[in-house]
Amino acid sequence: MNADFDASTLHEHPVATPRTLVRTPVLLLVVALLLGGCAASGVPDARQSLGPEERRAFDELVLRMLDREALYTVAGGLKPMSSGFWSHRLSTEEPDLEPLARTRALLELIEDGEIAAGVMVFAAEWDSKRSAEAFVVHRASMRRMLNEQRAFWAPLGIDPGTDPEVVIAIAERLPRLDRFRAYGYLFGYPDDAIDFFVAAAAEQEETGSLVRRRFISVPTHEAETNRFVWAVPEDYAGDPREDEIREIAGPILDAYREKRERYGERTPAALFRAVRRAWPRRPGRRVGRRRVPAGAGEPVTRGDSGRGMPLVFQLSR
Repeated sequence: MNADFDASTLHEHPVATPRTLVRTPVLLLVVALLLGGCAASGVPDARQSLGPEERRAFDELVLRMLDREALYTVAGGLKPMSSGFWSHRLSTEEPDLEPLARTRALLELIEDGEIAAGVMVFAAEWDSKRSAEAFVVHRASMRRMLNEQRAFWAPLGIDPGTDPEVVIAIAERLPRLDRFRAYGYLFGYPDDAIDFFVAAAAEQEETGSLVRRRFISVPTHEAETNRFVWAVPEDYAGDPREDEIREIAGPILDAYREKRERYGERTPAALFRAVRRAWPRRPGRRVGRRRVPAGAGEPVTRGDSGRGMPLVFQLSR
C-alpha cells in the first residue's frame, strides 16, 4: 500500500469493495486505442475525452503511478499489486464519494485485459474517517500468486479466477495476522519477509514490544528507499531471492527512466503506452518460492511509437 509507512507501528490496510464498471462504447474504444499496441502516431489520447481539470488529474495520477513502485506492477507484474499513488480521507459521518468516483473513472482509462485499477477503502476508522487509496493490479501476476499460494487463499473461497477487487476486499477483512500475510502476497514480497513480519506481529501482540528489524528497499524513480520496501530481522544476512528481485527490477527502472526522459512529464499517456508495450504479458519464472514474469526486467525490443495507511512490512504498496 502506498501512503507513507511508519516503520514503528503496524498500520491497518485499505479495503476495496467490488464495484460495477460502466463503460460506454466510446470509452471502450478510447481504452483500446490507448493500450492496444497501435503506433502512437494518429492514435487518439485517452486524455482527449477529458476536460482540462480532469486531464491534469489524469496526468498526475499516471505519472505518480509509474514513478513509484507501481511501475513494477504495470511493467510485467513483478509485483502483483501496488497502491497508494492516490489517497483520500473519507468522512463516515458525511461521506462525499465524488472524489472516489472521479479517480475510479480516470483509472478506467488505463485498464486493459491485463491491467486492472481502482480505489480501495480502509475498513478501519479513525476520527470518523476512513482512508482510501488507488491501486493497480497485474492480472496474470495475481493469478499466478493465487495459484501458488492456494493453500492460503482457497479456504477463503478465492481461486486464480477471482476478481482482483474481491480478493482485496476479502483480504482487508481477514483477522489481523492473516490480513498481513494476504497483503504480503498481494504486494509481491519475498516469502521469508512475509513469514518474519507475521511472526513478529504475533510476538508483539503477546509482549507489547516491537520486534527489532531493518528494511530492504528496491529503488524507484521517485525514491531510492521506502517505496518497494519490506522488513527483515535485524541480523538478517541476505537472501539470493532478494538479489534476484533486484536484478529484475533494475533493468525495468533503467528502461523506464530512459522512456520518461524521451516522453517527458507532459505526455504521461504516451509514457504509459510505451511501458505497457515494452513489458507485455509473459510467462512466469520462480524467484524463491514465488514466480515473477520471465524476462520481466528485459523490455521487448520494439519501437515505442506505436494519506492512506499502508501495512508496514514494511509492506510497500
